[in-house]
Amino acid sequence: AERMGRDGQFDHVVTRAAGPMSKLLAWCRPLVMKGGMMLAMKGPRLREELRDAQPLIRQQRATITTHPYTLAGQEGRVIAKVTWTRRS
Repeated sequence: AERMGRDGQFDHVVTRAAGPMSKLLAWCRPLVMKGGMMLAMKGPRLREELRDAQPLIRQQRATITTHPYTLAGQEGRVIAKVTWTRRS
């Protein structure tokens, strides 16, 4: 993410097992172009991560919607779709 942020922006950024939501928001926001989104594959601690990330979510004016899924019988898996109302 650090290298790619210097090389441009993308319609979609997808993360998997990359870190807590607060870190993902900080790392990935510069990579997402206007009108794009970040899709983060998250586990059962997402609610806690979102609570911890609230200051950054508000600062970035991010909107996060969640979409549960099951992977190989593992419960609590969620895709967190992040969009932003403006550049931050």
